[in-house]
Formats: sequence, C-alpha cells, structure tokens
Amino acid sequence: MEIRWQQDHTDRLRAVRVGWDGAEVGAPCFPPDWESDPDDVHILRIATEHGTCPPGSYPYRRPPEDCEYSLFVEALGDESAFDFTDRHRRLLAMMSWTLSDPYDDEDIPGADPKRPYGDFTFYQLEMALHLGLIPAQKPADHDPMTPEIVAAMTSLHGEMQPALQVFLERFEIPNGQVFTGHDWGGWEPA
Repeated sequence: MEIRWQQDHTDRLRAVRVGWDGAEVGAPCFPPDWESDPDDVHILRIATEHGTCPPGSYPYRRPPEDCEYSLFVEALGDESAFDFTDRHRRLLAMMSWTLSDPYDDEDIPGADPKRPYGDFTFYQLEMALHLGLIPAQKPADHDPMTPEIVAAMTSLHGEMQPALQVFLERFEIPNGQVFTGHDWGGWEPA
C-alpha cells in the first residue's frame, strides 16, 4: 500500500477536534461527528510517526462538550496554554492507532483504549519503556517501575488528548513525500 502525502491530508487532520475514548484506560480519538474516510487511520499513523512539531507552549482549546475529556482536560478551562514536549511527541509516534467506535456509532480513528501504546495492558510500563525511563530488562535486584513513575505516566497519559490536538494543528510533512505500509501500520518513507 502506498500514500503520497498531499496538502489535503494535512488539512483533513488539521480539522480534527480530538476527543477521548472513555473505555478501559481511555485514549485520544476523533470526535463523534467525524465522517470517516478509509485512509484516515493511515494518514494519522503517518503523521504521528513521521510528522514534525517542535516542543513549545501552544494555545489549546478544549473540544465541544459532545466529546469526552481525559481527567487532565476536564481540569482545564475552555482555553489554556499547553506545553507540548518531546515526551508527548515520542509517545504519539508509539500509540496504537486503530478504528474503534467509542460513541457507539461509526468507526473513527483513535488509540486503542485498552492498550494505547502497544501490547501491554500495564500501559504505564510501556510508556516508561518508550521514554527510556526504565531498562528493557528488569533488574534482578529491584523493580524499576516505582509508584512515582506509575503516577507520572498515568498523569502524562491524560495529557495525550491535548498533545494530539496541538500536534495535529501544527505538524509538518512535505507534500509529495511517499510512504509505504500495510493495513495494520508499519508506515515508512519510500
């Protein structure tokens, strides 16, 4: 499968108001009124893996009330500043983007709310591994997943709703760049 990146791909993702799938541990997803296109999940995967967006403080507008909110977003006002970091960027690239039906309607793109960062239901562990906070091999003498790391990853996970919104509003991919991949993902520049 091949996708040649075009401005309409960027424009389509810029139009998304990121909601929250409240099932399981929750995860960012497209809004309930989104009219899905078969390529949406593919262009989302390409953008989050290969798009660029510099870290910084960006304005964030909470989505309409017909969207669910992460606990982090619930605590924000309608408009606020959001500090988009390299950690957010790295986690967006690792998220398990799929089609799901969080609003019991039509399938829309979003992260898997049970396993948002790969194969583990202990999502905080997987986040810590992706961010290099713990070693890939558990040491024999101690568990590196401290309660502090678990709490920090739980909090960071709630920030992924505004992180995706800020990213989609600002990411860049050159028009004409070709990507090859599969229905399940694995998108790489050709």
